[in-house]
Amino acid sequence: MDITESTVRYEAWLRQELGAELVQGDLDRKHARMAADPFPFLRATYWRWAETILDCCPTLAKAETVLGVGDIHLENFGTWHDADGRLVWGINDYDEAAAMPWPLDLVRLATSGVLAGGKPGPRWVAALQAALPPGARILHLAPRTAGTGSLGRPRWVALAEWRGGLVAREAKAVVASGWVLPPDRGHRAIRSLEAATSAFRVPDPWYGVADHIAVRRLSPSNRKIEVAKDPGLLLAPAMLTAMGHEIASLHRANSAAKPLCRQLDALPGRWLKRAAEAAADMTKSDFQAWKRAQA
Repeated sequence: MDITESTVRYEAWLRQELGAELVQGDLDRKHARMAADPFPFLRATYWRWAETILDCCPTLAKAETVLGVGDIHLENFGTWHDADGRLVWGINDYDEAAAMPWPLDLVRLATSGVLAGGKPGPRWVAALQAALPPGARILHLAPRTAGTGSLGRPRWVALAEWRGGLVAREAKAVVASGWVLPPDRGHRAIRSLEAATSAFRVPDPWYGVADHIAVRRLSPSNRKIEVAKDPGLLLAPAMLTAMGHEIASLHRANSAAKPLCRQLDALPGRWLKRAAEAAADMTKSDFQAWKRAQA
């Protein structure tokens, strides 16, 4: 069967397994990513790999069977702290683990390396090199998929050797804020670095913006807290208060405090709750319209 038939059959099975818990919106998003580039296609279609790999490499079928990772690829590695607090590195996703011929994990990892081997242009390499410590030697460059709002913008990662250890940097395309797209919203300038390094806050010393490229350090200590992973932490009153303080620090750097305070005092009671609920309803309405259009 071709890939379309294979996909239909697999998703019918998935729907049968998950029932009402199936997240159709994520499947649609996956379909779009499958069409974007061979590397995300490989990542998104493990069932197809399982169907076809032994037809492609029949001699491997006779190899010793082991419990394999299955869906192994360049981005299936990460870091965590063990029970004693030590930082550990290794494979971090075992969703497709099964008994299979042992060479297949190695073949899939190597295949992912081939498919991810597209090279960034010179300005991306220059931006990543400039963000690294002096004397760092780039060992590997690879595209990266992350975030949600920035999907569609090129994003590259450099892994480099520096003084006997590894360091990493990410480069991502930046454009003017979507806020200035409507008329009379101001000049369409990129103000990312201005905001990140404003007064009254502690800036990230590894963050920089030049030539429409933002660079930042990647490390276990330089990461985002994600809703899917830490919902309780992000919604805790203390965390929300800290977020408010951080926003206020940015606002204060670009405006006098007294006018802001006067306007805040003049707002009606529970204004933030009502505004957030109205905005959430508007967003949900847009979401439903988009979902109907994609059906």
